Amino acid sequence: MRSVLPALFALALGAAILAGCAGGPEEIPPAKVLYERAQTSLIVEDWNRAATQFRDLISTYPFGKYATSARLKLIYAYYRAGNADEAASQADDFLKENPASPYAGYALFLKGISYASSMQPGILDSWFNSSMAERTPINQRKAYTAFQQLIRRYPDTPYAQKAKQWMVFVRNRLASYNLSVARFYADREEWVAAVNRANIVVTQFQHTPSVKPALAIMAQGYRALGEDKLAAAAQAWYDYNYGPKARSGK
Repeated sequence: MRSVLPALFALALGAAILAGCAGGPEEIPPAKVLYERAQTSLIVEDWNRAATQFRDLISTYPFGKYATSARLKLIYAYYRAGNADEAASQADDFLKENPASPYAGYALFLKGISYASSMQPGILDSWFNSSMAERTPINQRKAYTAFQQLIRRYPDTPYAQKAKQWMVFVRNRLASYNLSVARFYADREEWVAAVNRANIVVTQFQHTPSVKPALAIMAQGYRALGEDKLAAAAQAWYDYNYGPKARSGK
């Protein structure tokens, strides 16, 4: 019995060694395979999975033939997944490493629309309903800045014109947000705060649809505060731009 135990131990040890060899490091798929897997995830709109797969591809083959495309599609995947901060971070990294790339404008455009499309809840949501116009505008300001940078740095790209269109959209949203705040204060007859916020709309967001109701709030607020001259001025400006004569073109 004693002579059998060492033999059994040797057999067990050999089996363990063979098992360890069989379970060795997994073979890394070629870059093309990883890229096609990530592409498939994009096609089926599995954005989070696509982002993970493109990140894996980039970390495995950082200088391969698919690296540039994978970086851009990683930004896009984060954008579609609603992860604005990651999309922006990846866009910033791409621009830092490839400032002269023909795709730099596209990367900055993706950064802008990622922020512009995001919905960021804020403290005012406990008071307002949760429409897009009534959410804190932090990401909208970041979007506006990104679009400004795109137009300044890459004016000859097709994305510069698109950025201008998005800037109109973002300005309207920022104006709507400030109008919502003015209405909130007006509903509670906190007229100083209401007038101040409406004034931001009138002075900083001219040519947006929010200016008309903001002027009405200013006129109402000044009257409530006993500031008759300021109320008359606000009303006169309202009538000049939106009254019957303005509508008739006279």
